[in-house]
Amino acid sequence: MRWYQDSVHFSRRTGGAIVDTVLGFPPSELAKDQTFGVQVTPANIDEYFERRRLDRKRYLAANPEIEAEIAALYQGKAVPRVQPDALAGLPKPCAATLTTGEAKMQ
Repeated sequence: MRWYQDSVHFSRRTGGAIVDTVLGFPPSELAKDQTFGVQVTPANIDEYFERRRLDRKRYLAANPEIEAEIAALYQGKAVPRVQPDALAGLPKPCAATLTTGEAKMQ
């Protein structure tokens, strides 16, 4: 979970690593010898998803509170954030508010 802000939102550090990887930049968010992500191909997709399924099963067994948190999110309940949201005070427009002009970025 080091790449996540909570059980469903990845962190800004993760976003930086994704951008670096996609654009082929040196990994600014990683140690020099680390990589981010796995290239999934038709040849390895079945093995990749089986490994992910097993990893998820092990993680949930070791962290049962996560399953309850995800269930609460599906039910529309608020879940406290583990890390503070640096952008919490900024307006977060969605497509509906952008078209009506209700949200204005500062």
